[in-house]
Amino acid sequence: MDVSPNAFDLGGEGAVSHKVALQMAHGARHHAGTEVSLSITGIAGPTGGTETKEVGLVYVAVTTHDGRYIVRRNDFGSNDRIENKRSFVQFALRMVLEILDHADDIEMRRKKAEQRRIVDDENETTEQDEWDGAEAWEPRGISRAEPSSVDFSAETDWD
Repeated sequence: MDVSPNAFDLGGEGAVSHKVALQMAHGARHHAGTEVSLSITGIAGPTGGTETKEVGLVYVAVTTHDGRYIVRRNDFGSNDRIENKRSFVQFALRMVLEILDHADDIEMRRKKAEQRRIVDDENETTEQDEWDGAEAWEPRGISRAEPSSVDFSAETDWD
């Protein structure tokens, strides 16, 4: 999966890390020729945990063909192995849905921006805004502002 061998060297980040999860996802997407890939690396238990990486720790990475990616860490605690695996997969699939939803949002924004550009080009005006002090300003022409979308999914407790 094209994971750098130095991640496993003494003093390296180890198999359960942000770096390895991202490299695994990039490698999987490259080798499979897909538009989206995901990787999961974690400690499901009941053994394998350490002082710095406890049972229930997981890193999930999702990558897309256009260069976008998400890598997140979560700690599901010391549940049994089956429950941890289930939690890891649910966490990963939610991240895939999040990146796919965001892709739709990006495409929609691109289309809206192109439509505004066309309309603005058609309605091009040479008028200038005039400002005669704080109380007498009047805008001329077109002024637009759109609210930004806020992604609270990182702050959401999915359980």
